[in-house]
Amino acid sequence: MTDPAQVTDFVAAAAADLGGLDILVNNAGGARPGRFAALTDEDWHDDIEVKLFSQIRCIRAALPHLRASAAPRVVNINALYARYPDPAFLASSVNRASCLGLAKALAMELGPEDILVNSVNIGFVTTPQWENIHRRRAPDTPAEEFFGQLAADEVPLGRFGRADEVSGIVAFLASDRASYITGASVDVAGGMGKYL
Repeated sequence: MTDPAQVTDFVAAAAADLGGLDILVNNAGGARPGRFAALTDEDWHDDIEVKLFSQIRCIRAALPHLRASAAPRVVNINALYARYPDPAFLASSVNRASCLGLAKALAMELGPEDILVNSVNIGFVTTPQWENIHRRRAPDTPAEEFFGQLAADEVPLGRFGRADEVSGIVAFLASDRASYITGASVDVAGGMGKYL
């Protein structure tokens, strides 16, 4: 996702193989935990490349194909930290907020063309990214204990989410039932997030 030529080639190949492109789901990410003083310029650069620029590049490459679709959709997988910043995940908090701004601005710009752009903000969802965080932050603590304590401290439902709980809302936003939803920012986070 950080190589513009590969993104362009991938989208073109997918559109050619599928006979067009109706739905783009941007789901690139990676954990780069750290507070401000610990983050280098390289950390910031790498994080923004994976999060914000991957979305920009994929949308740019997909847009001509989406314009030819009868029901074009863009769903960007973002993070709850975009709206609920955590200093321990400072780069993610800042860069994911930028991703929300991108989705909202594109929803407004592309709305007259009936191209719908929405964001799904995940909280603590079991992914390889969290396994990396566990190895970095508490390698001597059993994973179940580490994840259980995080969930108990932050998530009203008291557990990590599952990938299928995220994919359900993504499928809905890509469907005809969501044809009047654009510019939305939907949290899939078990109630995590202390904001209105």
